[in-house]
Amino acid sequence: PRRYLTKSFPCILQYFEHGDTAATSSRDGDGDAGSRADDVDDDRILLEIGCGSGSSCIPIIKRCSEMDHGFEGGAKRKRVLLACDSSPVAVETTRRFVERMMGEDGVAKPRDFAFGAFVADPSLIE
Repeated sequence: PRRYLTKSFPCILQYFEHGDTAATSSRDGDGDAGSRADDVDDDRILLEIGCGSGSSCIPIIKRCSEMDHGFEGGAKRKRVLLACDSSPVAVETTRRFVERMMGEDGVAKPRDFAFGAFVADPSLIE
């Protein structure tokens, strides 16, 4: 797995854990660098394009599970990790890898967390 990913890009986990939207606040279009007040309860969705074997998904899921350890109460938002690839084989490999990790490898599924993998092949668009 890509162990460096969450160390090199801590903003990924900050987005899931704290709802830090400083990097995404420009989507409001008003030029205000502050986050929207309703972002606190928004779902957090992360899309990995070109998931390959799923090696980028694993450290994110593991860290989300670790963040939940010892957490009391319910989360205010749902965290969704989506993975897509143009190869059906890559998508199936990612699904199996994630299922095995959360099953046999004993990593607890994070709270209020959903994972999905799908084929997205732009060459099929007419």
